[in-house]
Formats: sequence, structure tokens, C-alpha cells
Amino acid sequence: MRRIIPLAIGAVAAVAVAIPTVAGAGRAAGPVTVTLKEFTVKVAPASAKAGKVTFVVRNAGALEHELEVIRWGKAPGAIPLEGDKAKVPSGAELGEVEDIAPGATKRLTLTLSKGSYALICNLRGHYKAGQRTVFKVT
Repeated sequence: MRRIIPLAIGAVAAVAVAIPTVAGAGRAAGPVTVTLKEFTVKVAPASAKAGKVTFVVRNAGALEHELEVIRWGKAPGAIPLEGDKAKVPSGAELGEVEDIAPGATKRLTLTLSKGSYALICNLRGHYKAGQRTVFKVT
């Protein structure tokens, strides 16, 4: 009987260790937090499951910012420039939060399919200065 108990405990421990891998760590279980600042976009978590995704967008900088969500299968910095702004291809922009004042927070909910997206601030000069990141939907 002593041999059966350690084996049972070992089996339970093996199952418990496997659970985080199956759950898909790193994907959004709730809102996705986006923090904008001169000249960065930080997103946590960096991916979400396909379906409704809510972005909670906070401006932690000293300047006004915006967030554009763009369906983009390449690196976020590969969007061509038109002057000091990204020239977003027609139909690629899926949603936008404009006029986010310093210290303000706004929300954006979109239905996203599997793929790669660019999150950018496309105010004059901001994208060009590097205010962009990638977001994955699985």
C-alpha cells in the first residue's frame, strides 16, 4: 500500500505541472493593457485568443497620443511612410482611439481574427520615432 500512495501523488503532481502549458500562458484572459509614452507602445499580454479583444489604452506620456490597430503580417516598422506618418493600407486599420490626453485612459473593443497586428501611434512623427509594436492573435 505504501507504493501506491507515492505513485498517486506523483501522478497528481505531473498533471498539475501540465496545466499552465495547456492554459496558454501569455494570452489575454481579460483586457489587454496598452501603455503609450514618448515614443513607445507597451502591450501586456502580447497576444490574445481570436474573438473580442478589449484594449485598455493609457497615456503615460507628456504628449497627446492615439492608438491604431492595424492588420499587418509584417514587422510593425515595415509600414511605409507618407511624410511623418505611417501610410496605412486601405482596409488594414481596424480601430482607433484618438485624442488620448496625458494621464488619460480609453478603451477599444474589437473582434479580431487569428493573425499579426501592428499597434501604432500615428500622430505626426510618432510612428516614425518608433511608437509601434506587434500584437498576435491566436
